[in-house]
Amino acid sequence: MPIDVFLQMFSFILFVVGVYGFLSRRNMIRMLISIEIMINAANLNLVFFAISNPYSHFIVLIAISLAAVEAAIGLSIIMLVYLKRTTIETDELKSLAG
Repeated sequence: MPIDVFLQMFSFILFVVGVYGFLSRRNMIRMLISIEIMINAANLNLVFFAISNPYSHFIVLIAISLAAVEAAIGLSIIMLVYLKRTTIETDELKSLAG
């Protein structure tokens, strides 16, 4: 099997695992980890397509830095929700509006 087909299949499987994890979990930390898995699958695709274009590496670096910022902001929001409500289970946080 050529390496490009393997990378595409691996990226697709990684993305599907992330989607499944996001849709099946009710814990906000696990949902954030699943989103990070999906972002890493997209970054793997960007790296694969960046082989032919040297300027595409900058897009990959920007995507990785945006994923780090998203994780930091997401964790800070989760910490604030935990301090306010003492839980991070999404089923118990249905009454966040007011």
